[in-house]
Amino acid sequence: MADTEVKQEAAWLKWTGIIVSVIQIILAVSFVGMVFWINIFPVKIEVIIIVVLILLSALALYLQFLKYGWVKWAARVIALLLAVILAIGDLYIYQAKEAMNYVSNNEQTEVISVYVLKDDEAKTIADAKDYIFGYHEILDRENTDKYVQAYFAYDSKKSGGATMSHLRFGDQPIRSTYLIDEADYIGCHVQAYVNQYDVLKGLRKGGNFVLNCIWTEEELESKISEKTEELKGVYGGEEAFKSALEYYGYTDETFKEFMKTQVISEIVTEYMTKDVTISDEEVEQYYNTNIANYTTKPSATANHILFKSDNEDKDAADAEALAQANEAKAKIDAGEVSFDELFEQYSGNKAAGVYPISESLGTVAYDQANYDTDFLAGLAALGEGEISAPVKSSFGYHIIKATNVVKESTVKSFDEVKDSIKEKLLNEKKKEVYNTTLEEWKKELKVKTYENKLS
Repeated sequence: MADTEVKQEAAWLKWTGIIVSVIQIILAVSFVGMVFWINIFPVKIEVIIIVVLILLSALALYLQFLKYGWVKWAARVIALLLAVILAIGDLYIYQAKEAMNYVSNNEQTEVISVYVLKDDEAKTIADAKDYIFGYHEILDRENTDKYVQAYFAYDSKKSGGATMSHLRFGDQPIRSTYLIDEADYIGCHVQAYVNQYDVLKGLRKGGNFVLNCIWTEEELESKISEKTEELKGVYGGEEAFKSALEYYGYTDETFKEFMKTQVISEIVTEYMTKDVTISDEEVEQYYNTNIANYTTKPSATANHILFKSDNEDKDAADAEALAQANEAKAKIDAGEVSFDELFEQYSGNKAAGVYPISESLGTVAYDQANYDTDFLAGLAALGEGEISAPVKSSFGYHIIKATNVVKESTVKSFDEVKDSIKEKLLNEKKKEVYNTTLEEWKKELKVKTYENKLS
């Protein structure tokens, strides 16, 4: 009789433990459902809650089947406590939801004003029935499938302070915390903030950073036009410039986009380096150390027209090039055409790969090592503004015009060059500051450069 009673008691205790565990599991499922129902927790938190409850429920149920009596009692206590906690949690969540429903379901009257242009076809609300003026998630939800979350963080100073907008968009309801730690996109709308704040902090790898331009679209277009005109001058005119664009594979549109990027880049660089200065002492020291750079050797500014034949026969090619050069020089001597006119006529040929070509070589010293010696001899023989007879070099036949001729060495004074030295040193220091700052940003963002992929 005693054995039977013991067995009955053991069976009762066993089933009591299992029942408590089952109740605890049911309450856990109910709690998870309530968490999703109230819809206030981020997805990460919801996942953690589910995982923890599964592990605790499984542990409590598993311990019921172990041999040790104290373990079974511990399992029953854990299951019972967890069941009580979950029941209380369900109650509080239900009460919180009811309170939220009460607040949100109070009837309100909302006045919506719709404005249209005075010359618009819509004159009344009825006329504007099929118009789409914009999207409103609450009032006009059928027009968009996107969810949005917005949080605006204001500087305590307000006036003169920065406002940071934290925005999220997605196809699913957004339950994340308001602040964004890793952004796919960061836009800076005040250029001065580049120097005042760490504007790239929190930008995700591969993300986009946009800095607003201080100029209007019209002003930006004007700056691009100015830069383009400068380049036209460098290339020697409109036609030569167009030939160069074709040679490098640019269309009008792609070149405009390229110039737009360049101009905006200059703005960013200007703000990054606005505090860079050069002292007068630095300028004078540079002058004394590099005095040779300001010593003008005998030299001249050289413009030349090069004649060359594509004939495979070397002798025939040489004769053809010489004949062309002699013909051009004869026309110049006879006054039929000027050197400058011929120079302009052939200015676009180099980019096109067609001879004859014309080039401005700038200031060329008579002993300059990287020039053909015959060409240098022909240049050195010319006086101010003189035009040479055809001069043979290893490249072909040249007609050369010399200007700014210097026959004796001269040294420029410090006063003559101090402004140019200061500008040079300033640009070098700005470049150094720019590169240093850029490297710091790369390290912070963990940017990896694949040198073998660069072209």
